[in-house]
Amino acid sequence: MRLKWIISLILLITGLQSCGQNIDGTLTGTYWSPDSSLLVEVYKEDLKMAMPGQGGDHSAIIVLKKSSGEILSQVDGNSTNQILHRSFHHVTWEMDKNMLSYAPARCIEWIDEESLDMELIKSKINQYFGYDSWQYYKNPEAFGDRYFVIGEFFGDPDYDYTLDLAVLVKDSSEVVKLLIYQAYNYNHPSDGISLIDLTDEYSWVGNFELVQAKKPIWSNWVDGRGADGRRDFKDVPSSEIIYLDYDALYLHAGEACGGSFIFWKDNKWNWRQQE
Repeated sequence: MRLKWIISLILLITGLQSCGQNIDGTLTGTYWSPDSSLLVEVYKEDLKMAMPGQGGDHSAIIVLKKSSGEILSQVDGNSTNQILHRSFHHVTWEMDKNMLSYAPARCIEWIDEESLDMELIKSKINQYFGYDSWQYYKNPEAFGDRYFVIGEFFGDPDYDYTLDLAVLVKDSSEVVKLLIYQAYNYNHPSDGISLIDLTDEYSWVGNFELVQAKKPIWSNWVDGRGADGRRDFKDVPSSEIIYLDYDALYLHAGEACGGSFIFWKDNKWNWRQQE
């Protein structure tokens, strides 16, 4: 029992260390949410080419984490709303809006499955269809209740970190559609629903998953080769592999049937076949 406890402690410490191992800065402050479910860490970003006397001007790195250590958002030197470290003053939590303000006059918004407002989404979908005769599409035999996927699918430059919602719905004609709720946040309630129209019908979906940013997007099929059209990742030319700075979707019918990566690029939805 004592050995098991020691091993668990080592794993916990290792996990906590790994959460911040890619943050190139010096931790200067931590701020817990009122319910202790979220943590903000503030780092002083190390500038490699700083001139003498510039110490106070270094940028702040602001990291929003779940209490488990999972990073929900990170503001750094590459973010559109970065700030100088000396300008960071406080964190104000607005838990009812899934938002915190900092610095001041800047904000981070977050959303996860626990805080998802499906009634708000429902009102937007009603506006999209123009009627109420629809329902969320759930396929318990395939993916259970996983009828939506949360991610950042557009790489929006106007927000530091906004999350979008891809959702499967069945309309009054029993047709299953794949909809996207773009830029889901409380500051811009007019942002709404649009159709991902790469196919007319999605009732075949058996896997409905998020593809995280930086993961390879590719096709394992070459048209015109018949039964020999399948290929492994190692056989795909590098020119055909796509890496995005934001998330994508993976839809598949099942183990032996077709599907695809679906992703936003060049102002349109794109498809990469996966047989």
